Amino acid sequence: MKEIAKAIPQDQLLWALGSVCSLHRVPFAAELVAKTFPPPCSAATLIVAGRALGFTVKHVTLATRRLERMVFPLVVSLQTAAEQQNGDQAIPSPCLGIITTVSDGQAVLFEAGSNQPQTVPLSELAGRLAGNAWLMRPKTEAAVDPDTPAASATFGFQWFVPELLRTR
Repeated sequence: MKEIAKAIPQDQLLWALGSVCSLHRVPFAAELVAKTFPPPCSAATLIVAGRALGFTVKHVTLATRRLERMVFPLVVSLQTAAEQQNGDQAIPSPCLGIITTVSDGQAVLFEAGSNQPQTVPLSELAGRLAGNAWLMRPKTEAAVDPDTPAASATFGFQWFVPELLRTR
């Protein structure tokens, strides 16, 4: 597995965050995020920036055999072509991508900076994955029903007297 601490180019970080925001219909201002999280960017920056945008972000070590059971969209770290040819000797910066769906041995992948999906066989994708992925989903708050009584309204004199005075 590759190191998580490698620097991520800021343009790829902004692309990944903006794309996930777009998929979940969350407002996104690239200029504001770029000012708030200046380079150097890393996986920790991706997590903190995602949480600042209102997402629950979790880093996972990705295995191709588990890919079909993952929650999507999934931000993944991809190996570059030079890194694939030279093995671990070259240390280029990671390339980010977003996997939106996996079915029938095929994955729909968006590479950093692109809005065009690529349908990639899982066998080919397995060679390109660097092993790191980030689950990003919007935080959800519990629904509040205004008609439910307050939890502190227990039966007793504090409840009984106001009810008695109200019915006078």
